[in-house]
Amino acid sequence: MTLRDYPGILSSAILLSAGPLFAASIYVPDDYAQIQAALDAAVEGDTVWVRPGTYAEFDLSFGGKGVTLTSLAPEDPAVVEATVVDPGGLGRGFRFGSGEGLNTRLLGLTIRGGMAPGEEIGGGILCDHSAPVLRNLRLVSNQAYNGGGVACRGAAPWIEGVRW
Repeated sequence: MTLRDYPGILSSAILLSAGPLFAASIYVPDDYAQIQAALDAAVEGDTVWVRPGTYAEFDLSFGGKGVTLTSLAPEDPAVVEATVVDPGGLGRGFRFGSGEGLNTRLLGLTIRGGMAPGEEIGGGILCDHSAPVLRNLRLVSNQAYNGGGVACRGAAPWIEGVRW
């Protein structure tokens, strides 16, 4: 007997070894009104696209998933400036603390008004034992005891094109 006698086995083996077949595109606010809801719904390899606007959310978390969160045009400073996460002083903008790696990407957003609690670090972004990619971000008026914009604790993020 050969694999030709069992064609389903061969095609199943190919499909199983290929990894995720389709990465989804999720749009905020079209598919989910809030960024965190979109991140919660996303699975490994998905991209969450955020339309221009101001999103009053704080302590956003990727939950350890390899997901890309991006504005519609992360290379365009006007779009980056118009796509805002504003915690309003209620917490940090983003916290990476679930072992996120380089397949977790935050691209082309403005993070404004984040505040770390008490004497904590990282008002805009805290990378705690994680290594996400942070690219083309604009950090404005974020506050913390130390590291108002971005703070890292036991972390090695890839940071590129971040403006304060």
